Amino acid sequence: MSTKGSKKSETQELTRALVESLLHGLIADGTIVPADKTKEDLIREVLSFWLKWRKSGGDLDVKIDHRCTLLADARRKRTEGYQDLSILLYATWFEHSINALLLHRSDSVGMTEKEAISMIRETSMSAKLGWLLKLLCLPLVATHHAKLMLKVADLRNAFVHYKWRPSPDLTPSKKETARALANVEKTVAYMRRYERRVMYSGKKPKLPLSAFSHDKGRE
Repeated sequence: MSTKGSKKSETQELTRALVESLLHGLIADGTIVPADKTKEDLIREVLSFWLKWRKSGGDLDVKIDHRCTLLADARRKRTEGYQDLSILLYATWFEHSINALLLHRSDSVGMTEKEAISMIRETSMSAKLGWLLKLLCLPLVATHHAKLMLKVADLRNAFVHYKWRPSPDLTPSKKETARALANVEKTVAYMRRYERRVMYSGKKPKLPLSAFSHDKGRE
């Protein structure tokens, strides 16, 4: 592929990724309802939103989702044999995922951004996976997946705060960590399905690169 063609392909992929990311955010906050709409319809709605925002001169609240990087790093560290670092990254991924769901629902129940952030900061992982989901009328997380996430959080805390432990006997064993890691991907897959169900009505739209080709329809 020529340098010109490579740059064109990179530009199309960047455009696709940006539009898709904005689409997911607009679906999550209820601005766009994807039901019975084609990918072309969704792209038009995103671009319409973008043009209206440009004309209004308002601020666009952009939030960067680091979960893809976190998950990739967690998997790599696990493969390399760094169990504690892998646990640390998986635990962070789980927390980011549940926090995103709670923030999504907080807006629909009339909470201000300040109130939502306070809720996230002042509640434990156990509360977020339990009574807080009920309070916000969100489906409960399956018990065994909730237990796995809490176990991963405990292992993470033991690793991060190990120097405060009074006895080495209280430090989790490598077998305990290995058992959690052996099941962690099932819970990752479950949380992805849970998020799609709650935030995207069961399906998170993917936009094809061909939709952003400048050559489309010229032939």
